[in-house]
Amino acid sequence: MKKVLLLALLLVSVSATHAQWSITPEAGLATSKYANAGYDSWKPSVKIGAALEYDFTGGFALQSGLYYTSRGSSYVSLRIDDGISDNGYYSASYAWNRHYLQMPLMAKFSWEIADDVRLSAAAGPYAALELCKDTSGTIYYSRDNGYGYGVSYGYYPQSSNGLSKFDWGASLAVGVEARRWTTTLGYDVSLGRESDWTSTDINYHTISLSVGYKFKLGK
Repeated sequence: MKKVLLLALLLVSVSATHAQWSITPEAGLATSKYANAGYDSWKPSVKIGAALEYDFTGGFALQSGLYYTSRGSSYVSLRIDDGISDNGYYSASYAWNRHYLQMPLMAKFSWEIADDVRLSAAAGPYAALELCKDTSGTIYYSRDNGYGYGVSYGYYPQSSNGLSKFDWGASLAVGVEARRWTTTLGYDVSLGRESDWTSTDINYHTISLSVGYKFKLGK
């Protein structure tokens, strides 16, 4: 048993000796979709940040980092009978966008496919903290009393209040590195509880495409 532990420590020591830090600033486009039915489809956004990587031998690395991203959706043209008359209805539309700082922690594997060109795949959890959110909308009420009239005014959905500022989920990424330039296709699925009255479930799907440049640190 002692020999096994000694061998394991020796392997870790050798790996650490050959390990290398790197940082990769990245910027790109993203698009997210709210998972609940009835909401608008994919909403465009951006993804900006930097990946921090600890490379071991054999094409294995641990990757973290910090990124800005946003997720949101909109709900439009909702028409409901007001229950007062056959001709009464209101229609509402609103939109929201939530801005996050997101930190992943992924295991990354890479393979050399040509000189100075590597293909990689990574997976792991992420945690995110909401910085702020934007909400907006309008509601229009109308009842036909023979003359016809309507009122329009600003509307801010109650569902935007009391939401959790913390989010977590899972991240997947595939990428190509060519002479330190990186191109990464990422996918995030949000799983955190949106509020105290909701359960853990899929909230958002996010797809991103970013470009970066890798700076190697240390030896």
